[in-house]
Amino acid sequence: GIGLSVSAKRAEMSVHDFAIPGATWDHFRQACVEIYNTMRCECESKLFLYVPEDRVSFYGLEQPFGPEIAERFPLANDDISEAYTCLALDRGTACVMHLSRVAEVGLRALAAKLDVKPQNDWGKYLTEINDELDKRYKKSGARSEDEQFYAEAALAFDRMRRVWRNPSMHVDKSYSPERAKEILEAVRSFMKYLAARLYC
Repeated sequence: GIGLSVSAKRAEMSVHDFAIPGATWDHFRQACVEIYNTMRCECESKLFLYVPEDRVSFYGLEQPFGPEIAERFPLANDDISEAYTCLALDRGTACVMHLSRVAEVGLRALAAKLDVKPQNDWGKYLTEINDELDKRYKKSGARSEDEQFYAEAALAFDRMRRVWRNPSMHVDKSYSPERAKEILEAVRSFMKYLAARLYC
């Protein structure tokens, strides 16, 4: 419901009054006016938001990136849902901020897979990840299929970091809903890619 408890109580009382012998249409009309006025007063203390038809599908979704990603990266679930909510409410920059946190869950999963300790920022994570991959390559002279996957993932993270993650941290950069939707689709595709071999 929308929390119009006083209006609901007034309507309930009116229904009871109509059952009393002698109730007339004048009583009914007066009760309708009173219910309307009560609802109007209650609504004045509330804020109702409009979601355009083309964005209704983004609002209130459960597991919007799909069950596989929800299961593999549960730490990202809240931010994924918030990203969609922000997009529905025309908050492009906020959407991108949440997507940055979603991607970071994947970055941490990649680091953990390579036994890289937690770092303070993406740049340090990627430096440590690449150092570890280089060390393994020099030791064996070749990369395994998994290591090739990790290296390609690291490159993708670095592109995200440079193109939109780092810029979104600064006040002079904002994102339209259209651009935010493009980034959302890219992050969803990338997280699905990571889910093939990583989890957290």
